[in-house]
Amino acid sequence: MFVNGDLNPKNDTIDQAILKLVANSFSSDLLNSVCNLLGGITFDEKHRISGAKAIMLPYALRHSTVFQDSLAEKWELKLTDFLLQYASNIIRTSLWTYETFAIESANGREQLIR
Repeated sequence: MFVNGDLNPKNDTIDQAILKLVANSFSSDLLNSVCNLLGGITFDEKHRISGAKAIMLPYALRHSTVFQDSLAEKWELKLTDFLLQYASNIIRTSLWTYETFAIESANGREQLIR
């Protein structure tokens, strides 16, 4: 998922509050491990992240028991439903699921074979 928005404290909407919490949770000490998850990073005078145009939130599912995999699939469907209905003036979401990736990979493979 990608979150696009401006992290400057211009207003106090719930979206702004969420984005500020995300930005404040990262310090420069953690930057090396999270820099691949953020895009369009800006820093304040103390070298803390003060803004980001995008954040990627990866998650891994279907690597366990059949029961846990079925729970993961239900969770993924709920997340997908939520993101498809989510509306914000400053946050734009996009999502790619494992199944989507697997289907697209298979389609690409079939086209390469032809």
